[in-house]
Amino acid sequence: VTNDFGSLQILGDPQPFAGTSYQYFAQVQSASPTYAWQVTGGNIQGAANNSSVLVNWNNGASASSLKLTATVQFCSKDTTMQIELCYYSKYRFRL
Repeated sequence: VTNDFGSLQILGDPQPFAGTSYQYFAQVQSASPTYAWQVTGGNIQGAANNSSVLVNWNNGASASSLKLTATVQFCSKDTTMQIELCYYSKYRFRL
């Protein structure tokens, strides 16, 4: 029996615009994992235990990140995506 169930990644934009919602996806090499998402600097919209999550990123958040924990049987693995929030200028470009 092995405890390593492959790689775990978060797919999605690491530079979202503040004040908007973005979808993120789990990519895990394992059969039937359970998921647990945690966010800093935003709010999860809906369930936090699916293979994808919708996050509304807060305006003015000083530190933002998205953490995913996947569990298969009794083995867990986690990964964190550091988020660099972008803000709109009056011309709607990323600053």
